[in-house]
Amino acid sequence: MGAARSGADLLVGNLKTKSYKIRTLAKARYSRTEISQLLGIRYQHVRKVLNDAGIADGLRRQTAVPQPPIPVAVPARKIQRR
Repeated sequence: MGAARSGADLLVGNLKTKSYKIRTLAKARYSRTEISQLLGIRYQHVRKVLNDAGIADGLRRQTAVPQPPIPVAVPARKIQRR
């Protein structure tokens, strides 16, 4: 998503295997979703190749919650004795 990345075609144009293309694009900071769309393959394929290679890049970042969650009161349940 960044402007500093090289074009995908320049990076993977002469690579032979899809797995090598996936690893190369991940190292160039493409997200897993972008890689699957660029190569026309399933997200799960991209995920498996990167997990098997030990590459954690390409995951979307967790969003920070600006404030703590609001506590919600839960009504107490009556215990029925038999």
